[in-house]
Amino acid sequence: MSQVVEPEGWQPWNFSTNVKRVTFAEYECFGPGSNTSQRVSWSKNNLDSMFVEQMANLSFIDSEGWLQNQLF
Repeated sequence: MSQVVEPEGWQPWNFSTNVKRVTFAEYECFGPGSNTSQRVSWSKNNLDSMFVEQMANLSFIDSEGWLQNQLF
């Protein structure tokens, strides 16, 4: 990640009450913007590889087939 990533990493914009409903996470990031020492308290940086594989698996992301039916 380049240095355009702010040190806090995430901003809730006008939805600060929703940060408990979603996971903000980084996995194996590198580069100037990847320093997690100043990230917001509600971000996660200690994910294990099995969890990441499950979340990135197309069967999880596209469980209803909507993605495969796109024209792109």
